[in-house]
Amino acid sequence: TALAFSNLLWNLVFTFYYFVKVKSLVKLSLPKNSFIKYTISSLIMSVVLVLMYPKSAVSEKLFLVLYGVLPVIVIGAAVYFLVLLLIDKNTRALVRRVILLLTSLTNSK
Repeated sequence: TALAFSNLLWNLVFTFYYFVKVKSLVKLSLPKNSFIKYTISSLIMSVVLVLMYPKSAVSEKLFLVLYGVLPVIVIGAAVYFLVLLLIDKNTRALVRRVILLLTSLTNSK
């Protein structure tokens, strides 16, 4: 975990450095509110994943690991998108457009 944390810290430092460097060359407009919402959704998903991490994931048997981890991944993804649907207007609009597109495709056949 110490190695993962130091890797994360190192990546954050370089990401910030390159962001500042690029920003001095090109005008960047980042949607800060959306970024904060995605981060919140990711943090909530991470908590769910840590709490649900299966003991069977620490094994040398691939199918046992997959059997334990795949449901957790599906639940984590569902939590991420449900939280995002609750807090982000753009995500809700995108889902509405996708549903309309799919219904129009199925009705046209």
